[in-house]
Amino acid sequence: LRNLDLLHVKPEDESAQHFALMLEQRQSNSLQRLALQDNDLGDEEIEAIAAALSRQASLEELELMENDFGRPGCVALGTTFERWQAPNLKQLVLSYNNIDDAGLQALVVSLLTASNSK
Repeated sequence: LRNLDLLHVKPEDESAQHFALMLEQRQSNSLQRLALQDNDLGDEEIEAIAAALSRQASLEELELMENDFGRPGCVALGTTFERWQAPNLKQLVLSYNNIDDAGLQALVVSLLTASNSK
């Protein structure tokens, strides 16, 4: 599986948690693109998905636009990026979320830290 697009699915909270669990339990060296746009994913769901991303070493594109997460989701993504051994990530799309300046700053610092440690 190289591409997984779940656009406009809008899963219930429990379904999003199950999806994150599946990502976490399945280490993949083939998943290159994960698109979860317009799914109303909040901070809790993004936190679970962010934690699971560490198992997806070949991921190149992560699209989380048009969801409903903010600062806590950005912090969770940032924490994952700092620890992640995924040098292949080339595209991150977070447009149309509730990201404030502090969330954006936390994410940028994490991305810079991750790129400087490689």
